[in-house]
Amino acid sequence: MNVVQSERLELIPASIESCDAEASGPAALAVCLAARVPASWPPPVFESDDVARIRRQLEADSAAGSWTLHYVFARPRTVEGRQLVGVAGFTGPPTPEGEVEIGYAIASEYQRRGYATEAVDALVTAAFRDPRVVVVSATTYPTLEASIRVLTRCGFTRVGDQEADGTISYVRRRAADAPGPAAWPSFGGETERPPLSGPQETMDFAIRPGMPEDAPTLSALALRAKSSWGYPAGWIELWRDALTIRPEYLAGHRSLVAVRRDQIVGVCVIEVRGQDASLEHVWVAPELQKRGVGRALVQEALGVAARAGARRVEVESDPFAETFYLRLGARRHGERAAPMPGAPERVLPLLEFVLA
Repeated sequence: MNVVQSERLELIPASIESCDAEASGPAALAVCLAARVPASWPPPVFESDDVARIRRQLEADSAAGSWTLHYVFARPRTVEGRQLVGVAGFTGPPTPEGEVEIGYAIASEYQRRGYATEAVDALVTAAFRDPRVVVVSATTYPTLEASIRVLTRCGFTRVGDQEADGTISYVRRRAADAPGPAAWPSFGGETERPPLSGPQETMDFAIRPGMPEDAPTLSALALRAKSSWGYPAGWIELWRDALTIRPEYLAGHRSLVAVRRDQIVGVCVIEVRGQDASLEHVWVAPELQKRGVGRALVQEALGVAARAGARRVEVESDPFAETFYLRLGARRHGERAAPMPGAPERVLPLLEFVLA
């Protein structure tokens, strides 16, 4: 985990040099980071003791930057340079039990824009790509309602009672960590797939394993989602068979569905072939697109693939979905000709995720 990017943010690990500049004041920090620093810097609860601790960590281990502070910058960079908006990061590398603790603070000028939620979500996603990490924890105070909203929006749940110092704790566990989908023993119909270890709650939907009996609902969802991109009706009809998800297909592959208010609103199928895998049938109900459903499904699917031993995950993307995958960390490595009536030059982007 080095530089972490999300839709609107870029998170860059701290260095000994940035810690020294931080101690010298905002002007020195601006020069060190080659960025505009908010007039209110430092942000609330980010104190000199934190900077000193981070510097000690970096002195002890130059590779520790990924597991300490990250400076949070707004994207895209403007002609005036990049804009620093806050900090977020971890207090150290994973413990032997697989836990990391996260913290975050946004400068007052840039609060109430969703930056804290986006930064925390991006860091948690990056952390769970490390197979050592099974839980991300955070502490806050009951009076810090904005901080609590950030954690709950990012899928954290409160645990335990209030501590003697007044803090309360929240955790987000790796989805399906006991047992994970990689532990599903067979897909031939004789062995039932175990449920996830509690549904993965992300805002107002949950993720569970797909089942063969979901096939009709998923086929209708795929057809509706594909149609929402404005393709000609004739093209949709030509694709109807490819958009049909059959029970035997679900029985033979790992799949995930997103459920909201007892209704299936998203699906993703993972085909694993040794160290290679592919994402298939990634569909989200049109009314819930850009609400985090697709992102959660893909992130969970990448975890499924990694736990099954895959090192590379392929995606043959619809052109309309390419940007979505690129924002999640995929890279484009080619394209496949996919001509359609009236569009002889049409191609499909070929993307891949490289797993750690």
